[in-house]
Amino acid sequence: MPGPAAAVWSAGAPSALAQYLPADQLEYTPVPVSAPDYDSLPGANPSQTAMRVRLYVDESGTVQAVHPLRLDPRDREFLVSLRRMFEATRYLPGRRQGVPVSSYIDLELEFVAPEEVDVIEPKHRRSE
Repeated sequence: MPGPAAAVWSAGAPSALAQYLPADQLEYTPVPVSAPDYDSLPGANPSQTAMRVRLYVDESGTVQAVHPLRLDPRDREFLVSLRRMFEATRYLPGRRQGVPVSSYIDLELEFVAPEEVDVIEPKHRRSE
């Protein structure tokens, strides 16, 4: 989101985020240490339209900002909860030349109603 509204999604100043490296300039991109806590999205009701966000992860693995790249206007309030969830998730930072660096990654997110998710039972191999 261009303009002043972008500050809503950022804990850091926009000028500070300019120092973050894009994922394609890294040897290793940031990865979560554990799965994000989706249960921390209480009463979340996303539009079920795919959204794209950019996570800014500093050299210590902390998410400093979440900026929407593509967002259905109905998901603005949901994005606030989503930002909090990502900020609470620890990451292994991106690495460049073996050194942890501040970087950003773009994520495509799609949320579906639980009743629309197909559960696939694992198949067990038979012993021969």
